[in-house]
Amino acid sequence: MERMPYSTDLSDGQWALIEPLVTAWKQQRVSRSATGDPGSCDLREVVNALLHQNRTGCQWRLLPHDLPTWSVVFYYFTLWQQDGLDQRIQEIPRCQVTKVYALHPDPSGAYVEAVRAVEDVANPLYASSPRATLGEVIREFEHRGGNYSMVILDNNAAPATTVTVLSLVKLLWHGHRDRHPGGQTSAPITQEAAQAAVHIAALLVQLLSTSAVVKNPWPRRQATPSTPWPATAQQDPARTVPPEEPALRSGIAAL
Repeated sequence: MERMPYSTDLSDGQWALIEPLVTAWKQQRVSRSATGDPGSCDLREVVNALLHQNRTGCQWRLLPHDLPTWSVVFYYFTLWQQDGLDQRIQEIPRCQVTKVYALHPDPSGAYVEAVRAVEDVANPLYASSPRATLGEVIREFEHRGGNYSMVILDNNAAPATTVTVLSLVKLLWHGHRDRHPGGQTSAPITQEAAQAAVHIAALLVQLLSTSAVVKNPWPRRQATPSTPWPATAQQDPARTVPPEEPALRSGIAAL
């Protein structure tokens, strides 16, 4: 039986923005657990409970009974703070979309945030580096692309390869023309390019975090040729500025 909504509940649009990050976090946690049990808690309802507690200021133990129990809500709240999920959620409305569609847009900054959104999702799923860059994600798909496939079938009724996903990641990577200022191919990011990058990043975040790409039980040969890419995140100047340290609940409330 569905409960009556609270005025503080997430809208479908707000949930669509943060669900990929929450899903990726959950998959990472499950992969590290001893049992591999994903649990049955509705994480959207956990977020709704956090928003209700933040707006009303009630004590944890006084959360309404039709929301998840206070101990479950507090448990996830603590984990999300420890794992930095609160920071990533805060960055979504403030840094990615507003930088490209604001009254005084920042195309270069918006492109950086679009790249960062994809890296944040892809890092725990497809890379072993503590802070993977798009270059490392590309190298993973190029060198070990046979380990992955799409849940969609191709024209032979077989799982489609990840070539399309790899092409989108490469497009986002190559389009970041001001990543290394002063280089031979360096160029300013236009407003139109930044808008395209934000939408490409949104598609990639959805694909990489919602099990549209799965790991094959028996790896197959990858036909895509490999090319060298930067080996470390430290080589990417766009990644040198750390995000701020906001609170999870106020970050979601800003969506």
